[in-house]
Amino acid sequence: MITTDDALASLCEAVRAFPAIALDTEFVRTRTYYPQLGLIQLFDGEHLALIDPLGITDWSPLKAILRDPSITKFLHAGSEDLEVFLNVFGELPQP
Repeated sequence: MITTDDALASLCEAVRAFPAIALDTEFVRTRTYYPQLGLIQLFDGEHLALIDPLGITDWSPLKAILRDPSITKFLHAGSEDLEVFLNVFGELPQP
């Protein structure tokens, strides 16, 4: 479980060795128009990481992965995940 900025940075550095990742978000949409991020699941083909957003304050390592066009991103229920990324990070992943 990734719960700190340092752990997220280490994970994102390791992910750069892979050509593709799978992402899935879990969120709550109770009493709000916008999804509230609850969990990010990231799979690089060998390792599964669960990212707990409550302890993360520096999202820049993950945002850099999401921006990197050399890493293909696969999403589950993509339209919902894209909405979460846009609301939480202010941007969409690059293909």
